[in-house]
Amino acid sequence: MDYEAAAIDAKKAQEYYIENSFDYFISKEQELYAYIYSSKEAQALKCIDKLIEHSLIDTGEFRKSKYVYYKSCVLFTSKKYKEALSLLKMSLEIEKDKTRWNISLRILNIMLYIELNKIDEAGRSLESLRKHIERQVKEDEVKPRDILIVKTLRELEKSNFEFDSKNVTLIKMLKELSEKDTAVSWEHFSTELIPFHKWLEGSLHLK
Repeated sequence: MDYEAAAIDAKKAQEYYIENSFDYFISKEQELYAYIYSSKEAQALKCIDKLIEHSLIDTGEFRKSKYVYYKSCVLFTSKKYKEALSLLKMSLEIEKDKTRWNISLRILNIMLYIELNKIDEAGRSLESLRKHIERQVKEDEVKPRDILIVKTLRELEKSNFEFDSKNVTLIKMLKELSEKDTAVSWEHFSTELIPFHKWLEGSLHLK
């Protein structure tokens, strides 16, 4: 996908929309996704701050809380982990979506704890997420990818969240998460803004 062209197209489309309209927000989000996927953190932060500036009356509480989550993701990719974690401590409306958004929020929290070397917090949050998914599976549809991510994190926990390339089970799970066009593949424009498998490959230093 040509992310640069996607960002340009989204910006052009915004010229035709009223700035506090639904179409404008959708187009601005598409621009943001393009910046995030192309690792242009500075442009992404500028874009998200523009969205956050809008009043709650214009955006609505759910959309506003999405923007806070987006900003946390951008701060994460910029390695500003403490700032990202601080934002996620806010009470966010998207948490009420028990499967998609709530699970993605929790996974990002765990990733932040790992990056900040808060191993105990990561472990507690992971156990809480495991129980949460266990409850949701009985009532709602939980994505197979999210289930596999939690299993991968639990396997990672066995070595204090340090990647061990000799762990065959972990390598197999990572390979599954990295594959395209399967039930557990990463999807563009999903709530998983930071592809979990790429973070695991890049940030936990394969040994």
